[in-house]
Amino acid sequence: MQDSELFTVVCEVLSESLDVDLAKITPETRLMEDLEADSLAVMDIVVRMNRRLGLKISMRELKGRIEEAAAGGVDDAGPAPAHGDAGADETSELARRFAEIEDRPSMPEVTVQFVCDFVGEEMKADVPG
Repeated sequence: MQDSELFTVVCEVLSESLDVDLAKITPETRLMEDLEADSLAVMDIVVRMNRRLGLKISMRELKGRIEEAAAGGVDDAGPAPAHGDAGADETSELARRFAEIEDRPSMPEVTVQFVCDFVGEEMKADVPG
């Protein structure tokens, strides 16, 4: 999938999940500040992205990447689990941990481009090598 196609899919998922006009979504659009996404919305976005693209992105993986970006590239969240490790039994724990993100005053690094980059990397990782 080309970058432009991935961007289109990400924008469509964000528009559907957050009920926002596609025209308001650019690569620089910030999920939390500009689109008012909360932790539950982010979980919905991950589920929709997984279904739409046939991926197995876990909330833990995404949270780890967000923390890494917030720390300027240092990942202090520990190793990310293997694809698909986030089961139903982890949902409440992940929701609790994601709520911590909402307590931060600003997360400018979580842009639409950030999501596109993350999903693109996950798509490459899912390709049997």
